[in-house]
Amino acid sequence: MEAFPQDAKEKIVEHQKLLAQWGMKHASVTAGGAIAKMQLKRIFKEAQHQT
Repeated sequence: MEAFPQDAKEKIVEHQKLLAQWGMKHASVTAGGAIAKMQLKRIFKEAQHQT
């Protein structure tokens, strides 16, 4: 995954929440750099995604 525009963050958070509601237990993402990794950590925190 590469860094994405800031306006995409809300849609990604909603997507993560839906996946968790639908039963997703684990996720795996390959981050292409430090910025993408920071963005993912922020999204997982906002989406309350623990695994």
